[in-house]
Amino acid sequence: MSDLLLVFPEVSEDLVSNMMVAITKKIDQTGSEIAIQGFLGGEHGYGAHYKNDVFEMRPFYWGDCTCGHDDLRSAWENDNDHDKDCYQTLFHEMHFVNYGVDWNFDKKPGHGWVKGSVEDACDCVDTLYKQFGIPDGTPGGYTHCTCMYDINYSNFVKSISHSEECQIDKPNFKHYASGIEVEWYKYIGRGMEYDEDVTIEQWVDVFKECLGSIGGKDETTKDI
Repeated sequence: MSDLLLVFPEVSEDLVSNMMVAITKKIDQTGSEIAIQGFLGGEHGYGAHYKNDVFEMRPFYWGDCTCGHDDLRSAWENDNDHDKDCYQTLFHEMHFVNYGVDWNFDKKPGHGWVKGSVEDACDCVDTLYKQFGIPDGTPGGYTHCTCMYDINYSNFVKSISHSEECQIDKPNFKHYASGIEVEWYKYIGRGMEYDEDVTIEQWVDVFKECLGSIGGKDETTKDI
């Protein structure tokens, strides 16, 4: 008897979305959590507040940071500036209107956003690319930093984190054993983010385990 070869299709966003909807529906069917929360996402298309020893799920979070993390980040931004000779500083001086209090993103006359458009007669990016030796066509003409500001900011952000209670940085779905996470914007299927290296076989295993775990005694359905 020859071996049976199973051929799975590639992982798609539709597949992951359907799994998330099915898990939400199963949670709703337990009667412990109302999981119908909108219209555009369809029935069971928004996720549910749920947590057990296998996975956790939460709808898209509409609120703000509640732990002070974002205040710390804003304070750092207010207390630090790009160097005076940094590409970013020079670009702002050339391209935008300075009202004396803070930089505003109102462009100076003749300084458009799209090169080659009717309103765009400026050569700010070309001039600065030549000055800093940046090859023509390099992306980021409006955002380059040639001082330590961006590096210092990145290091600072890495040094702080949101609290466990703060919901703003939490994934909408997380399977504990595998570490697989899914995020979406407003409703399942919109702006979805997940690890594309996860195989369909892994997704199926996770899906089966999550469905089988719903309704256990160690579940939590309040906000997590």
